[in-house]
Amino acid sequence: MQYGIDHEGEAASKYAALSGNNVYGCGLVINPSCPHLGSSPDRKVYDITANPQYGLLEIKNVPPLYLSDVKYLKLHCQSYKLKETHDYYYQVLGQMALTGLLLCDFYVMCKDDFHLERIYLNQNKRNQIGLVLF
Repeated sequence: MQYGIDHEGEAASKYAALSGNNVYGCGLVINPSCPHLGSSPDRKVYDITANPQYGLLEIKNVPPLYLSDVKYLKLHCQSYKLKETHDYYYQVLGQMALTGLLLCDFYVMCKDDFHLERIYLNQNKRNQIGLVLF
């Protein structure tokens, strides 16, 4: 975990350069409709080409050299995807549900590789996470 914290700023800068999106810091977010729950996304993003244009950035920095060694990613049709059964998937859905934002870029930075995946919160996913959170 310390490795991820130590390299989060570097990863956010690399994400911004790679995606062309604006990246902003983000603190603790409390949803007024459920003040007993909070979320602390790594960053907020603004993507002029997206609809909606505002979203979140969840960064995972891992010491392995290659994405093939990252256990929460699966290879699907020659590209990696976050496993929908992993806690990180539910972390991302929960952050979107609590902040009211509908997209999150999930960025994994390895020493010699990276993965960038955009995850959307649709109504089915919102209902699924809502049953657990609210």
